[in-house]
Amino acid sequence: MRELALALGRFSSIEADSGGVTLRVAYRRDGKVPLAAAQQVLRRAVQSLATTAERYGPYPYRALTFCVLEAGRGFSDAREYPGFILLLLDRGYSPTTHQDVAHEVGHQWFYGLVGNDIYRDPWLDEALAQY
Repeated sequence: MRELALALGRFSSIEADSGGVTLRVAYRRDGKVPLAAAQQVLRRAVQSLATTAERYGPYPYRALTFCVLEAGRGFSDAREYPGFILLLLDRGYSPTTHQDVAHEVGHQWFYGLVGNDIYRDPWLDEALAQY
């Protein structure tokens, strides 16, 4: 792993298995991220991990954690780190979230395993993760 990210706070979490990989979704306990949104993220993560592993090879780590927060900024956003994905939702799970989960899972291969300088040449990993 080339980076480390973490989230501090009071979280609840749900888990599922996808091909021997533990997928975990941590979400705020205060209700700003509803359980239903966390469950949708988890379902999409399981699907995305299986599809991407089938195309590019097995996921190299034992776990992948999503930290889901309510952004309250008028738009959703996401950031990828090896083994960790931060999702900022705007008013819950949306079609944008659906796309973001798959895109960020793709980054586990393109940037996570096949690295590049994300500040100098972001087009490399962004293009491959989007594909």
